[in-house]
Amino acid sequence: MACDFFTVDTVLLRRYYVLFFIELKTRDVHLAGITTNPTGAWTTRAARNFMMRSERTIRFLIRDGAGQFIGAFDEVFRSDGTSIIRTPPYTPVANAYAERWVGTVRRELCDRTLIWNRRHLEQLLRQYVGHYDTHRPHRSLGQRAPNNAEVVEHQPGRPIRRHRTCSGLINEYRQAARTIPQRPTDNELVSFDAPTSPPHDPTPTSTTFTDHSNALSGTHRSNAPNFHSGKAERSNGSRKHSRRSARRCPSPRSTASPSRYEAPWGSKPSSG
Repeated sequence: MACDFFTVDTVLLRRYYVLFFIELKTRDVHLAGITTNPTGAWTTRAARNFMMRSERTIRFLIRDGAGQFIGAFDEVFRSDGTSIIRTPPYTPVANAYAERWVGTVRRELCDRTLIWNRRHLEQLLRQYVGHYDTHRPHRSLGQRAPNNAEVVEHQPGRPIRRHRTCSGLINEYRQAARTIPQRPTDNELVSFDAPTSPPHDPTPTSTTFTDHSNALSGTHRSNAPNFHSGKAERSNGSRKHSRRSARRCPSPRSTASPSRYEAPWGSKPSSG
């Protein structure tokens, strides 16, 4: 296990200190806390809370010689049988796993967005740690995530779904399950709020049509529609409608000169 601090500056020029722990074997990252004043008492309380949530036995803990890691901080881990390894001064390579994660979180998250306040920073870090532990592949782990023991192989024929995290800064891609979409039935298409229509009777009903061509002789034909008579009725009705329209709406005055057979408007034809 290794631990370290890294700083994040907000838009309002406020600096926050983030304490984290990383497991060297699995590369699993744990956030311990965010504060603006990392004192020794705060660091000890954060370590105690981390040990209460942890279920694994820690063999050793790598830390630097910062003033926040006081004796009480070390006693929290020593009480559980953990050895404390302090790195030499000005040698960040001695704590390479923690320093590498600081560079990763800066490149992939902090350098690509503007942090407004502590709540915003904590929300983004929680989402990124979840992405880092459950989805992001690691070359040292055989292209698998820290919390995933199996390598997801690409299977052709399956669609790929995209899932956004960290407020859209990072995209996660997963293959969808191989399911064939089924066509919804008639019962699924009916809305429960809409009124249902009465059942349709498939029995055909007999309809009687009158043949107007034989009306004078008094003969009728049933179940035999006469389409010619219908066309004649529609044509007669359209003619009557056109005549009424012509009487109601006279044609406008013609701009051409009147002929010898018609007189201009408002005058009488000459007797000669």
